[in-house]
Amino acid sequence: MPFNLAAVLAIVAGVSVAGLTFATWIVSERFFQRLIAQHPELAISFPRPPLLTRYGPILPSKMAYLEGKRFNDLSDPKLKRLGRLSLTLLTAHAVAFTTFIIFALWWSAVRDRP
Repeated sequence: MPFNLAAVLAIVAGVSVAGLTFATWIVSERFFQRLIAQHPELAISFPRPPLLTRYGPILPSKMAYLEGKRFNDLSDPKLKRLGRLSLTLLTAHAVAFTTFIIFALWWSAVRDRP
């Protein structure tokens, strides 16, 4: 069985996606719990989607909050840092997921060759 670089890279990227999914979820949950504790009026801004709706590592409404960089308007510097970290992890997750898809497609394309 020959060494298949595409397979190795796809597996490494898949493991990275799993780790980043978990890290993104943990950090984002911590950020949004603290955010809502300090600003209870924001609790209604993050509704749960309907049952059986699929989405990434965090709720779409929370993703929109982070992507809009609305955490920069907060007065608490620790909360701002946690918001930036959450956005950074979310971005890294998106990049890792895209990379995984590309490597998986590459692996699929080369594994059937003689």
